[in-house]
Amino acid sequence: STSCRAGILEADTPPRNRPLLATPRPGCKVGESSTAAVRRPGPTMAHGRQAADDLVVQHIIHTQALEAGAR
Repeated sequence: STSCRAGILEADTPPRNRPLLATPRPGCKVGESSTAAVRRPGPTMAHGRQAADDLVVQHIIHTQALEAGAR
């Protein structure tokens, strides 16, 4: 892709300078594009199952820590 600011190809830009091309300058207001809002995935059943699994794992770890502290 090409930087709108300078017309420089990203492939020709050293990696350390790429954030300079993509980062807005202080004082610039940046809004969300309508396409980014449309593409954002919503929660799915898989997300719900993962959250439940994470909660179970946290509970097990917390219980084990309490049991270890009681010994």
